[in-house]
Amino acid sequence: LWPAFWTFAAGDFHWPAGGEFDIMEWANDVASQTSLHTAESNRCELDGGQVNQLGCTVMPDTNGANYNCLTAYPEHLGCAPNKLPLQSPADWNLRPVAFALEWTEDYIKVWIIPDEALPEDLVSDRPRPGQWDEWLVSYYPLRRSGTEKCPQPGNVLVAQHLMLNIGLCGDWAGKIWAMSSTCNTLHGPASGCRVVDPLIEENAAADDCCTQFVWDGDQAYGADDYFNRNGYFNISWIKVFQRRQAWLR
Repeated sequence: LWPAFWTFAAGDFHWPAGGEFDIMEWANDVASQTSLHTAESNRCELDGGQVNQLGCTVMPDTNGANYNCLTAYPEHLGCAPNKLPLQSPADWNLRPVAFALEWTEDYIKVWIIPDEALPEDLVSDRPRPGQWDEWLVSYYPLRRSGTEKCPQPGNVLVAQHLMLNIGLCGDWAGKIWAMSSTCNTLHGPASGCRVVDPLIEENAAADDCCTQFVWDGDQAYGADDYFNRNGYFNISWIKVFQRRQAWLR
């Protein structure tokens, strides 16, 4: 499974021009992380010193891209400053959370807040994100990274669509299938299949372990039952707020 809650550019943009921001994304047994994807036209390389300021939570780039958000698979994965340890859906199943994203022309921030700790300002629809530091998991200092690294911080992301989806296989979940103990138990290379990277082998899906499991034509792997039990979101609400001057007094 490859679930994600993310945004992508509205309008006629060739991805990743216009930007993409992943609020929550993981594949198989890999934990969730945030990430930002840009093209050369809206490029932004974050200043690691601004991400990891003295006295603040350290947020390494979990994509290993040295905070360069330029994305061109498979060589360039985009930037992903994230607090460690990364969290997983197994954690959230036991302890539900709210995801909060603040996007301005200067920065992007993400918080993961346990349900039992939801602040009153958020519950009452008058969010004060400046008071949520203890739950901050990701920080993208667009403007503070400087004009050489991030020339147009206000245009890194254009107007965005919100998207919730659960992908299957593909160039992440399929490619790392053999790294997952869960996936190998369901249907691994020991069964005669192999892991296929579709960006490298476009016509080898029939050999792919993940594809064979999802297709499950003769119901040998119990894929339908597995997806019925595991392949869904349980969401109470989604809210979008826009900044108003009166809130800042």
